[in-house]
Amino acid sequence: MNGNLRAAADPTGLWATLSNFPIGSRPSAFERRLADANGWSDAFAVRVIGEYRRFLYLATIASFEVTPSKAVDEAWHLHLEDEDDYHRKLCANLLGRTLRHLPGSGDADEEARFADQYRRTLTLYQEVFGSPPDDIWRRPQADDDQGNDEAERRNRLVFGTICAVLAATSSAAIAGPAAAFLVIVLVIGLVIGIAVFAPPMAERRKKKDDGGSCGGSGCSTSDSGGSDGDCASCGGSCGGGCGGGD
Repeated sequence: MNGNLRAAADPTGLWATLSNFPIGSRPSAFERRLADANGWSDAFAVRVIGEYRRFLYLATIASFEVTPSKAVDEAWHLHLEDEDDYHRKLCANLLGRTLRHLPGSGDADEEARFADQYRRTLTLYQEVFGSPPDDIWRRPQADDDQGNDEAERRNRLVFGTICAVLAATSSAAIAGPAAAFLVIVLVIGLVIGIAVFAPPMAERRKKKDDGGSCGGSGCSTSDSGGSDGDCASCGGSCGGGCGGGD
């Protein structure tokens, strides 16, 4: 298969080979581990691995440092753990160069750089393969939309709680002043709790879901003279992320 490569002529035949390259020394086990580690279905994990191959191709042909999506970065991290398959079979034998994983530190300036690289990577993807799948390559605006959705849900929760409490207060007032006062105190405490804890909970959910649109890491290439240590040196998890631009 050629993976619907459209804009690039692939004169070297790299994509024709890479698109069929088995990821991991035991591909079926790699798919299973990737799915289990991220709570994905097997079918979604297989799709992510396909997009990981496309990312590897983009990283090889790009004239700039590319940045993967968060999902693709998860596949990349897992592949880095298989030293022989990644460093020897992929980097040395297939690509003929070292494909180095460059994790981020989380600094604001670095996050902005990764966000810009991610946008450029999406543009290159569009030129080479066509439109990327939104569920794997999230658009830069998606995080803002998600933040708006979280705020809207929080506002609805507060409004609904207040309405319910007012109704309860009215009923309690009929039963007596003491009961009404107790309900009012409980309501105030509930609203304060929502205001204080809902935002960080929403943020934690957002990070758990996808950690932003990009992987918070970059990729650079060197020619075949690079050592395996260059590949292996970045096997840890990425620091930081793309931030608000995602």
